[in-house]
Amino acid sequence: MTTLRILHSSDLHARAEAEDDQRLIIQALISDAAARSQERAFDLAVVSGDLAFSGTDGDFDLARRMLLEPLADALDLPLAQVVVVPGNHDVNRDRINRFLERGYSDLLIDRAAVNGLLSEPVELAAATERLTEWNRFHVELYEDDPPEQIAPLAFLHRFDFDGLRVGVAALNSAWRARGGDEDRRRLLLGDKQVSPALAGLADCDVPIVVLHHPLDWLSRFDADDVRGQLARGAVLVLSGHEHVPDPTFEAGAHGQALFSRAGCLYESEEYFNGYSIVDIDLNSRTVAVSLRTWWRERRVFDQATAVAAEGRITLTWPQAATGASIGPALSTVLSSLAQRAQEVSVVADRLRRPTDAELDELLVPPRFWPLPYNEIQAAGGLKMDSNRSPPTLSYRSQRAGD
Repeated sequence: MTTLRILHSSDLHARAEAEDDQRLIIQALISDAAARSQERAFDLAVVSGDLAFSGTDGDFDLARRMLLEPLADALDLPLAQVVVVPGNHDVNRDRINRFLERGYSDLLIDRAAVNGLLSEPVELAAATERLTEWNRFHVELYEDDPPEQIAPLAFLHRFDFDGLRVGVAALNSAWRARGGDEDRRRLLLGDKQVSPALAGLADCDVPIVVLHHPLDWLSRFDADDVRGQLARGAVLVLSGHEHVPDPTFEAGAHGQALFSRAGCLYESEEYFNGYSIVDIDLNSRTVAVSLRTWWRERRVFDQATAVAAEGRITLTWPQAATGASIGPALSTVLSSLAQRAQEVSVVADRLRRPTDAELDELLVPPRFWPLPYNEIQAAGGLKMDSNRSPPTLSYRSQRAGD
């Protein structure tokens, strides 16, 4: 066997208040997927996060009854071949301790700090209490055939389809999630989660990584590390969260990787309602992503012709780089810029420490003062009010003619 077919969906946001609208879409999806399976059977189904709306037991129970079990039955798959990961809506925000949260935000600012927390089971349990209901749901879903917990927060699903070795690393990008847009560039995976998971995929013919958030939702230092690791592993990455499908092929010094986001499954005119069918053919080294969308007027799923011709995008299967990686990571460059900004910027030198902030939070226009800022400050010529408003300059130039 050299081919694999995957159904990829995401962002159900199951909740009792919206059950009727959600069932309308889910039933149409299952009908469409069953029809597609008659053309070619599915080997796996993936739901890349946000099964629930508010991370409660009731939400997860509804998601299992409304989507996971009926979909598995329609595709003739055991639940072990339905891979799920948590998203930000799978977090129970009532369990987030705002005092601990402030400490995590201040301390988890580099790779060593994140790995340190991931290496401490007791501290990690406190940091991930927000996923209590998700963890319970995950155990119950796979109680008959559990995946291997290969790292803190990461699970490895391994399959053998007629000699084709398939590995799916299910990663947790939601363990630091606390909301919506405020999570951007603040989330973490951590090397202690990613490296063992990718090592577990090393002997697989088809290595797949599933996580909820696209990489640009991670803190910059973590996103750099993860992007390089994924490229070195030459993997297919399935994600969700942004409710917009976007299959892409990325190549760089580290290697190559494929990224495919899925649309969402809750009724909305604001976002793309849909799912993807991913067909992998190792003989031709191609990945064809068929985008299926909800046609509201007809109440059916069909080709997403507004996204791609015939709703289909074909990409090349990735391969690892043959030479050594070159060039510094982007986060390394930005770290140097941030440090320089802290030395010379009125705004940045008032920060408590260098952070992973965006550059526009660190850099300000030059001051054009006749003396270096530190000399002016030492001479008492720079005054800051109690509210830390922009500084005022009380410096009298000593140059002739001034």
